[in-house]
Amino acid sequence: MRKIIVLSGATASGKSRASLHLCEIFPDTFEIVSADSIQIYRYLDIGSSKPEKSDLQKVKHHLIDIVDPSYPYKASDFVSDALSASEDIFSRGKIPLFVGGSGMYLEAFFEGLSVTPEASSLIIQQIQNEGNLMGWDSMHEQLMEIDPDAAKKIHSNDWQRITRALSVFRASGRRISEYWGKRTPKISGDFLFIRLEAERDKLYDAINRRVDEMVEKGFVDEVVKLLSMGYDEKSPSMNSIGYSQIIKYLKGELSLDYAVEMIKHDTRRYAKKQIIWMRRKDYYLPFDFRDYCGISEKVSEFIK
Repeated sequence: MRKIIVLSGATASGKSRASLHLCEIFPDTFEIVSADSIQIYRYLDIGSSKPEKSDLQKVKHHLIDIVDPSYPYKASDFVSDALSASEDIFSRGKIPLFVGGSGMYLEAFFEGLSVTPEASSLIIQQIQNEGNLMGWDSMHEQLMEIDPDAAKKIHSNDWQRITRALSVFRASGRRISEYWGKRTPKISGDFLFIRLEAERDKLYDAINRRVDEMVEKGFVDEVVKLLSMGYDEKSPSMNSIGYSQIIKYLKGELSLDYAVEMIKHDTRRYAKKQIIWMRRKDYYLPFDFRDYCGISEKVSEFIK
């Protein structure tokens, strides 16, 4: 049976470092499949904390820089692309090493894809335009009227899931909550799921440092360049944490200091959501983010 390893954890928990360490001590064994919802986009480099070019040259990575920032990439796209990447890796006699913290993508790939109907790109764009114009709190209130069960489980700041829920209703006339629990057949194989854990204060410190480093590396200039290329807050990728706040700074709505603090705050909140999601998945084995020895031993047992 073909093997796949998943290395997940909250943002800034050290997933990339741990994955590269595994590739070093098990040479010619793995190729990395990114499970990051922002690293898929071209040009969004600093804000998505993409691997350094030197690391990309050391180990082959998949699903990084694969779509235009304007493309509304979905979980179904990830399942298709990840399957193709995995088959490509298997063809070379290697093991796919999934690395990332996008729970929706990982769940879709390993547990099966939701059978929820897809809405057209026009409907999705209309909803995103409305959200940008009226605010996502207003769109969340709209969802509460249509589908209270869904609205109670979706945070008012989670624009992607709000968009998804509203688009399903507008396209099919049915509530998205009616489809929950219904999935396509899941992928088969022998899997090892690893979850990196860190004390909250250490994780939050790492997040804060990462954001400061992003700004130092030229994050603002990156956003300016993206805007000059025609990608604005209406582009799906530019609604993500970091990019949306810097756009507000560039429009004069926030000071740079406040925008940076908002990025840190929203990233910490996102990390908390990631942790809650992963702890619900009892098939993930928890490891301290510094326990490279323990992780390596477990991986060694698995790949024998």
